[in-house]
Amino acid sequence: MRSRAWIAMLALTVAAACTREVVPATPEAPMPAPVPAAAERAPEWREAVTRVAEKAERGVVQIRTARVLGVDEDSLWSAHHFGLARRVDNVGSGIVYRADGVILTNDHVVRGAGRILVTLPGGQTMEAHVIGSDRLTDLALLKVDASGLEVLRLAADAKPAVGEWVVTVGSPFGLAGSVSAGVVSAIGRKDMGLQRYERFIQTDAAINQGNSGGPLLDLEGRVIGINTAIMAGANGVGFAIPADMAGEIAEALLKDGSVGRGYLGVRIQDPTTTCSAYLRRVPRAEGGVLVNRVFEDGAAHAGGVREMDVMLDFDAAALRNSTHLQNVVAEAPPGTEHRITLWRDGREIVVPVSLKPFPNDDESDSIIVKRETDRIGAMVRETKRTNRDTAVTEPAVAVDHVAIGSPADLAGLAAGDVIVDIEDRKITSRAVYDQMLRSLPKGGLALMLVDRAGAEVHLAVALPGLKRRLHGR
Repeated sequence: MRSRAWIAMLALTVAAACTREVVPATPEAPMPAPVPAAAERAPEWREAVTRVAEKAERGVVQIRTARVLGVDEDSLWSAHHFGLARRVDNVGSGIVYRADGVILTNDHVVRGAGRILVTLPGGQTMEAHVIGSDRLTDLALLKVDASGLEVLRLAADAKPAVGEWVVTVGSPFGLAGSVSAGVVSAIGRKDMGLQRYERFIQTDAAINQGNSGGPLLDLEGRVIGINTAIMAGANGVGFAIPADMAGEIAEALLKDGSVGRGYLGVRIQDPTTTCSAYLRRVPRAEGGVLVNRVFEDGAAHAGGVREMDVMLDFDAAALRNSTHLQNVVAEAPPGTEHRITLWRDGREIVVPVSLKPFPNDDESDSIIVKRETDRIGAMVRETKRTNRDTAVTEPAVAVDHVAIGSPADLAGLAAGDVIVDIEDRKITSRAVYDQMLRSLPKGGLALMLVDRAGAEVHLAVALPGLKRRLHGR
């Protein structure tokens, strides 16, 4: 009897538990909607990419160029006669900027081209000419004799976010209309050593040779950037010029054929904490720009700026870093008046400057830069090394920085390397190093012996220029 009573009690308890009402902890809060599984969201993502690709392909063109390398105009006939000249065909991409046949692309796609052919989305190929180009941002405008083209508009107000999905369309390796997708890896990339003015969008969407000048689009089909470069030796690291910068340059080229920029005439860097302390406690923990050199032909010299001044404000706007100053000055027209707040000898002073026109010479050193690289794209300093054979400490030259994509980078030179000799000549000082670089012929190869963490390796660096590129690759 006791066992039956126990079983009955257990049954009632279980029944009560099974029928007990479950009360939410917060009855007023709605239950969250179920999150779609990845498999359910995939079709939506695929459809978005497809829509963007279909729209973009109607406004993307293929660009082919041809040029002859290795000769000057005076020797063109003899070079062809003896079979020394080399014709180089290049391929790139571009977007329709205006319906009447204006095309936006990269400057490096068409620079030095003897002939430019543009293939429109409908398949028609026609010759193009350059309206204007800007080497410092690597952008150019072309014109073809066409009308009624579908325009891909630059989204100047776009604010791409890291992790956002993006699409590229272009002609990698000449394969027109190729589409790839990826994400925004970073924004505001600078100091890459690719261009004078840098504020890149970084993406892992496939960008290859031939994609240059093509669009980087968001999933709404807006052009948020112009693809321009990849990191040498890396996969999935590409860079695009942001749409707002591309649009400003394109409009300037359309109007004047060139970009008018202000010229301050200083060489600068971001001040380190120890520099700030040395300069008697610069009043701001962050920001400011240290002046390394003032050029006599510049606006800064005329206004009274000195070496070792720290620039704090430009027209009362705080300067975040050297790149910020560089962009502010570049956007200001020549001849405009400005006021710069400086930190000098423990106090603030304000000086007036009237910006001068930016020098026409692309190789001019009178441009504000953070890193000054040499002919092969390296920065070096004097150091000491221990000779492995004699155990004697001797003077040498060490590499501090190598610009991405430069001849030094492509040859394998890296920061920390010690240059032992160039073309069998011992490198014992910065002066000897500079002299050797100047003496080597353009377009040739320079053999370097490098001490890398105690191991000696040889590197062959291709020197910029054309004169020795006569016998092909």
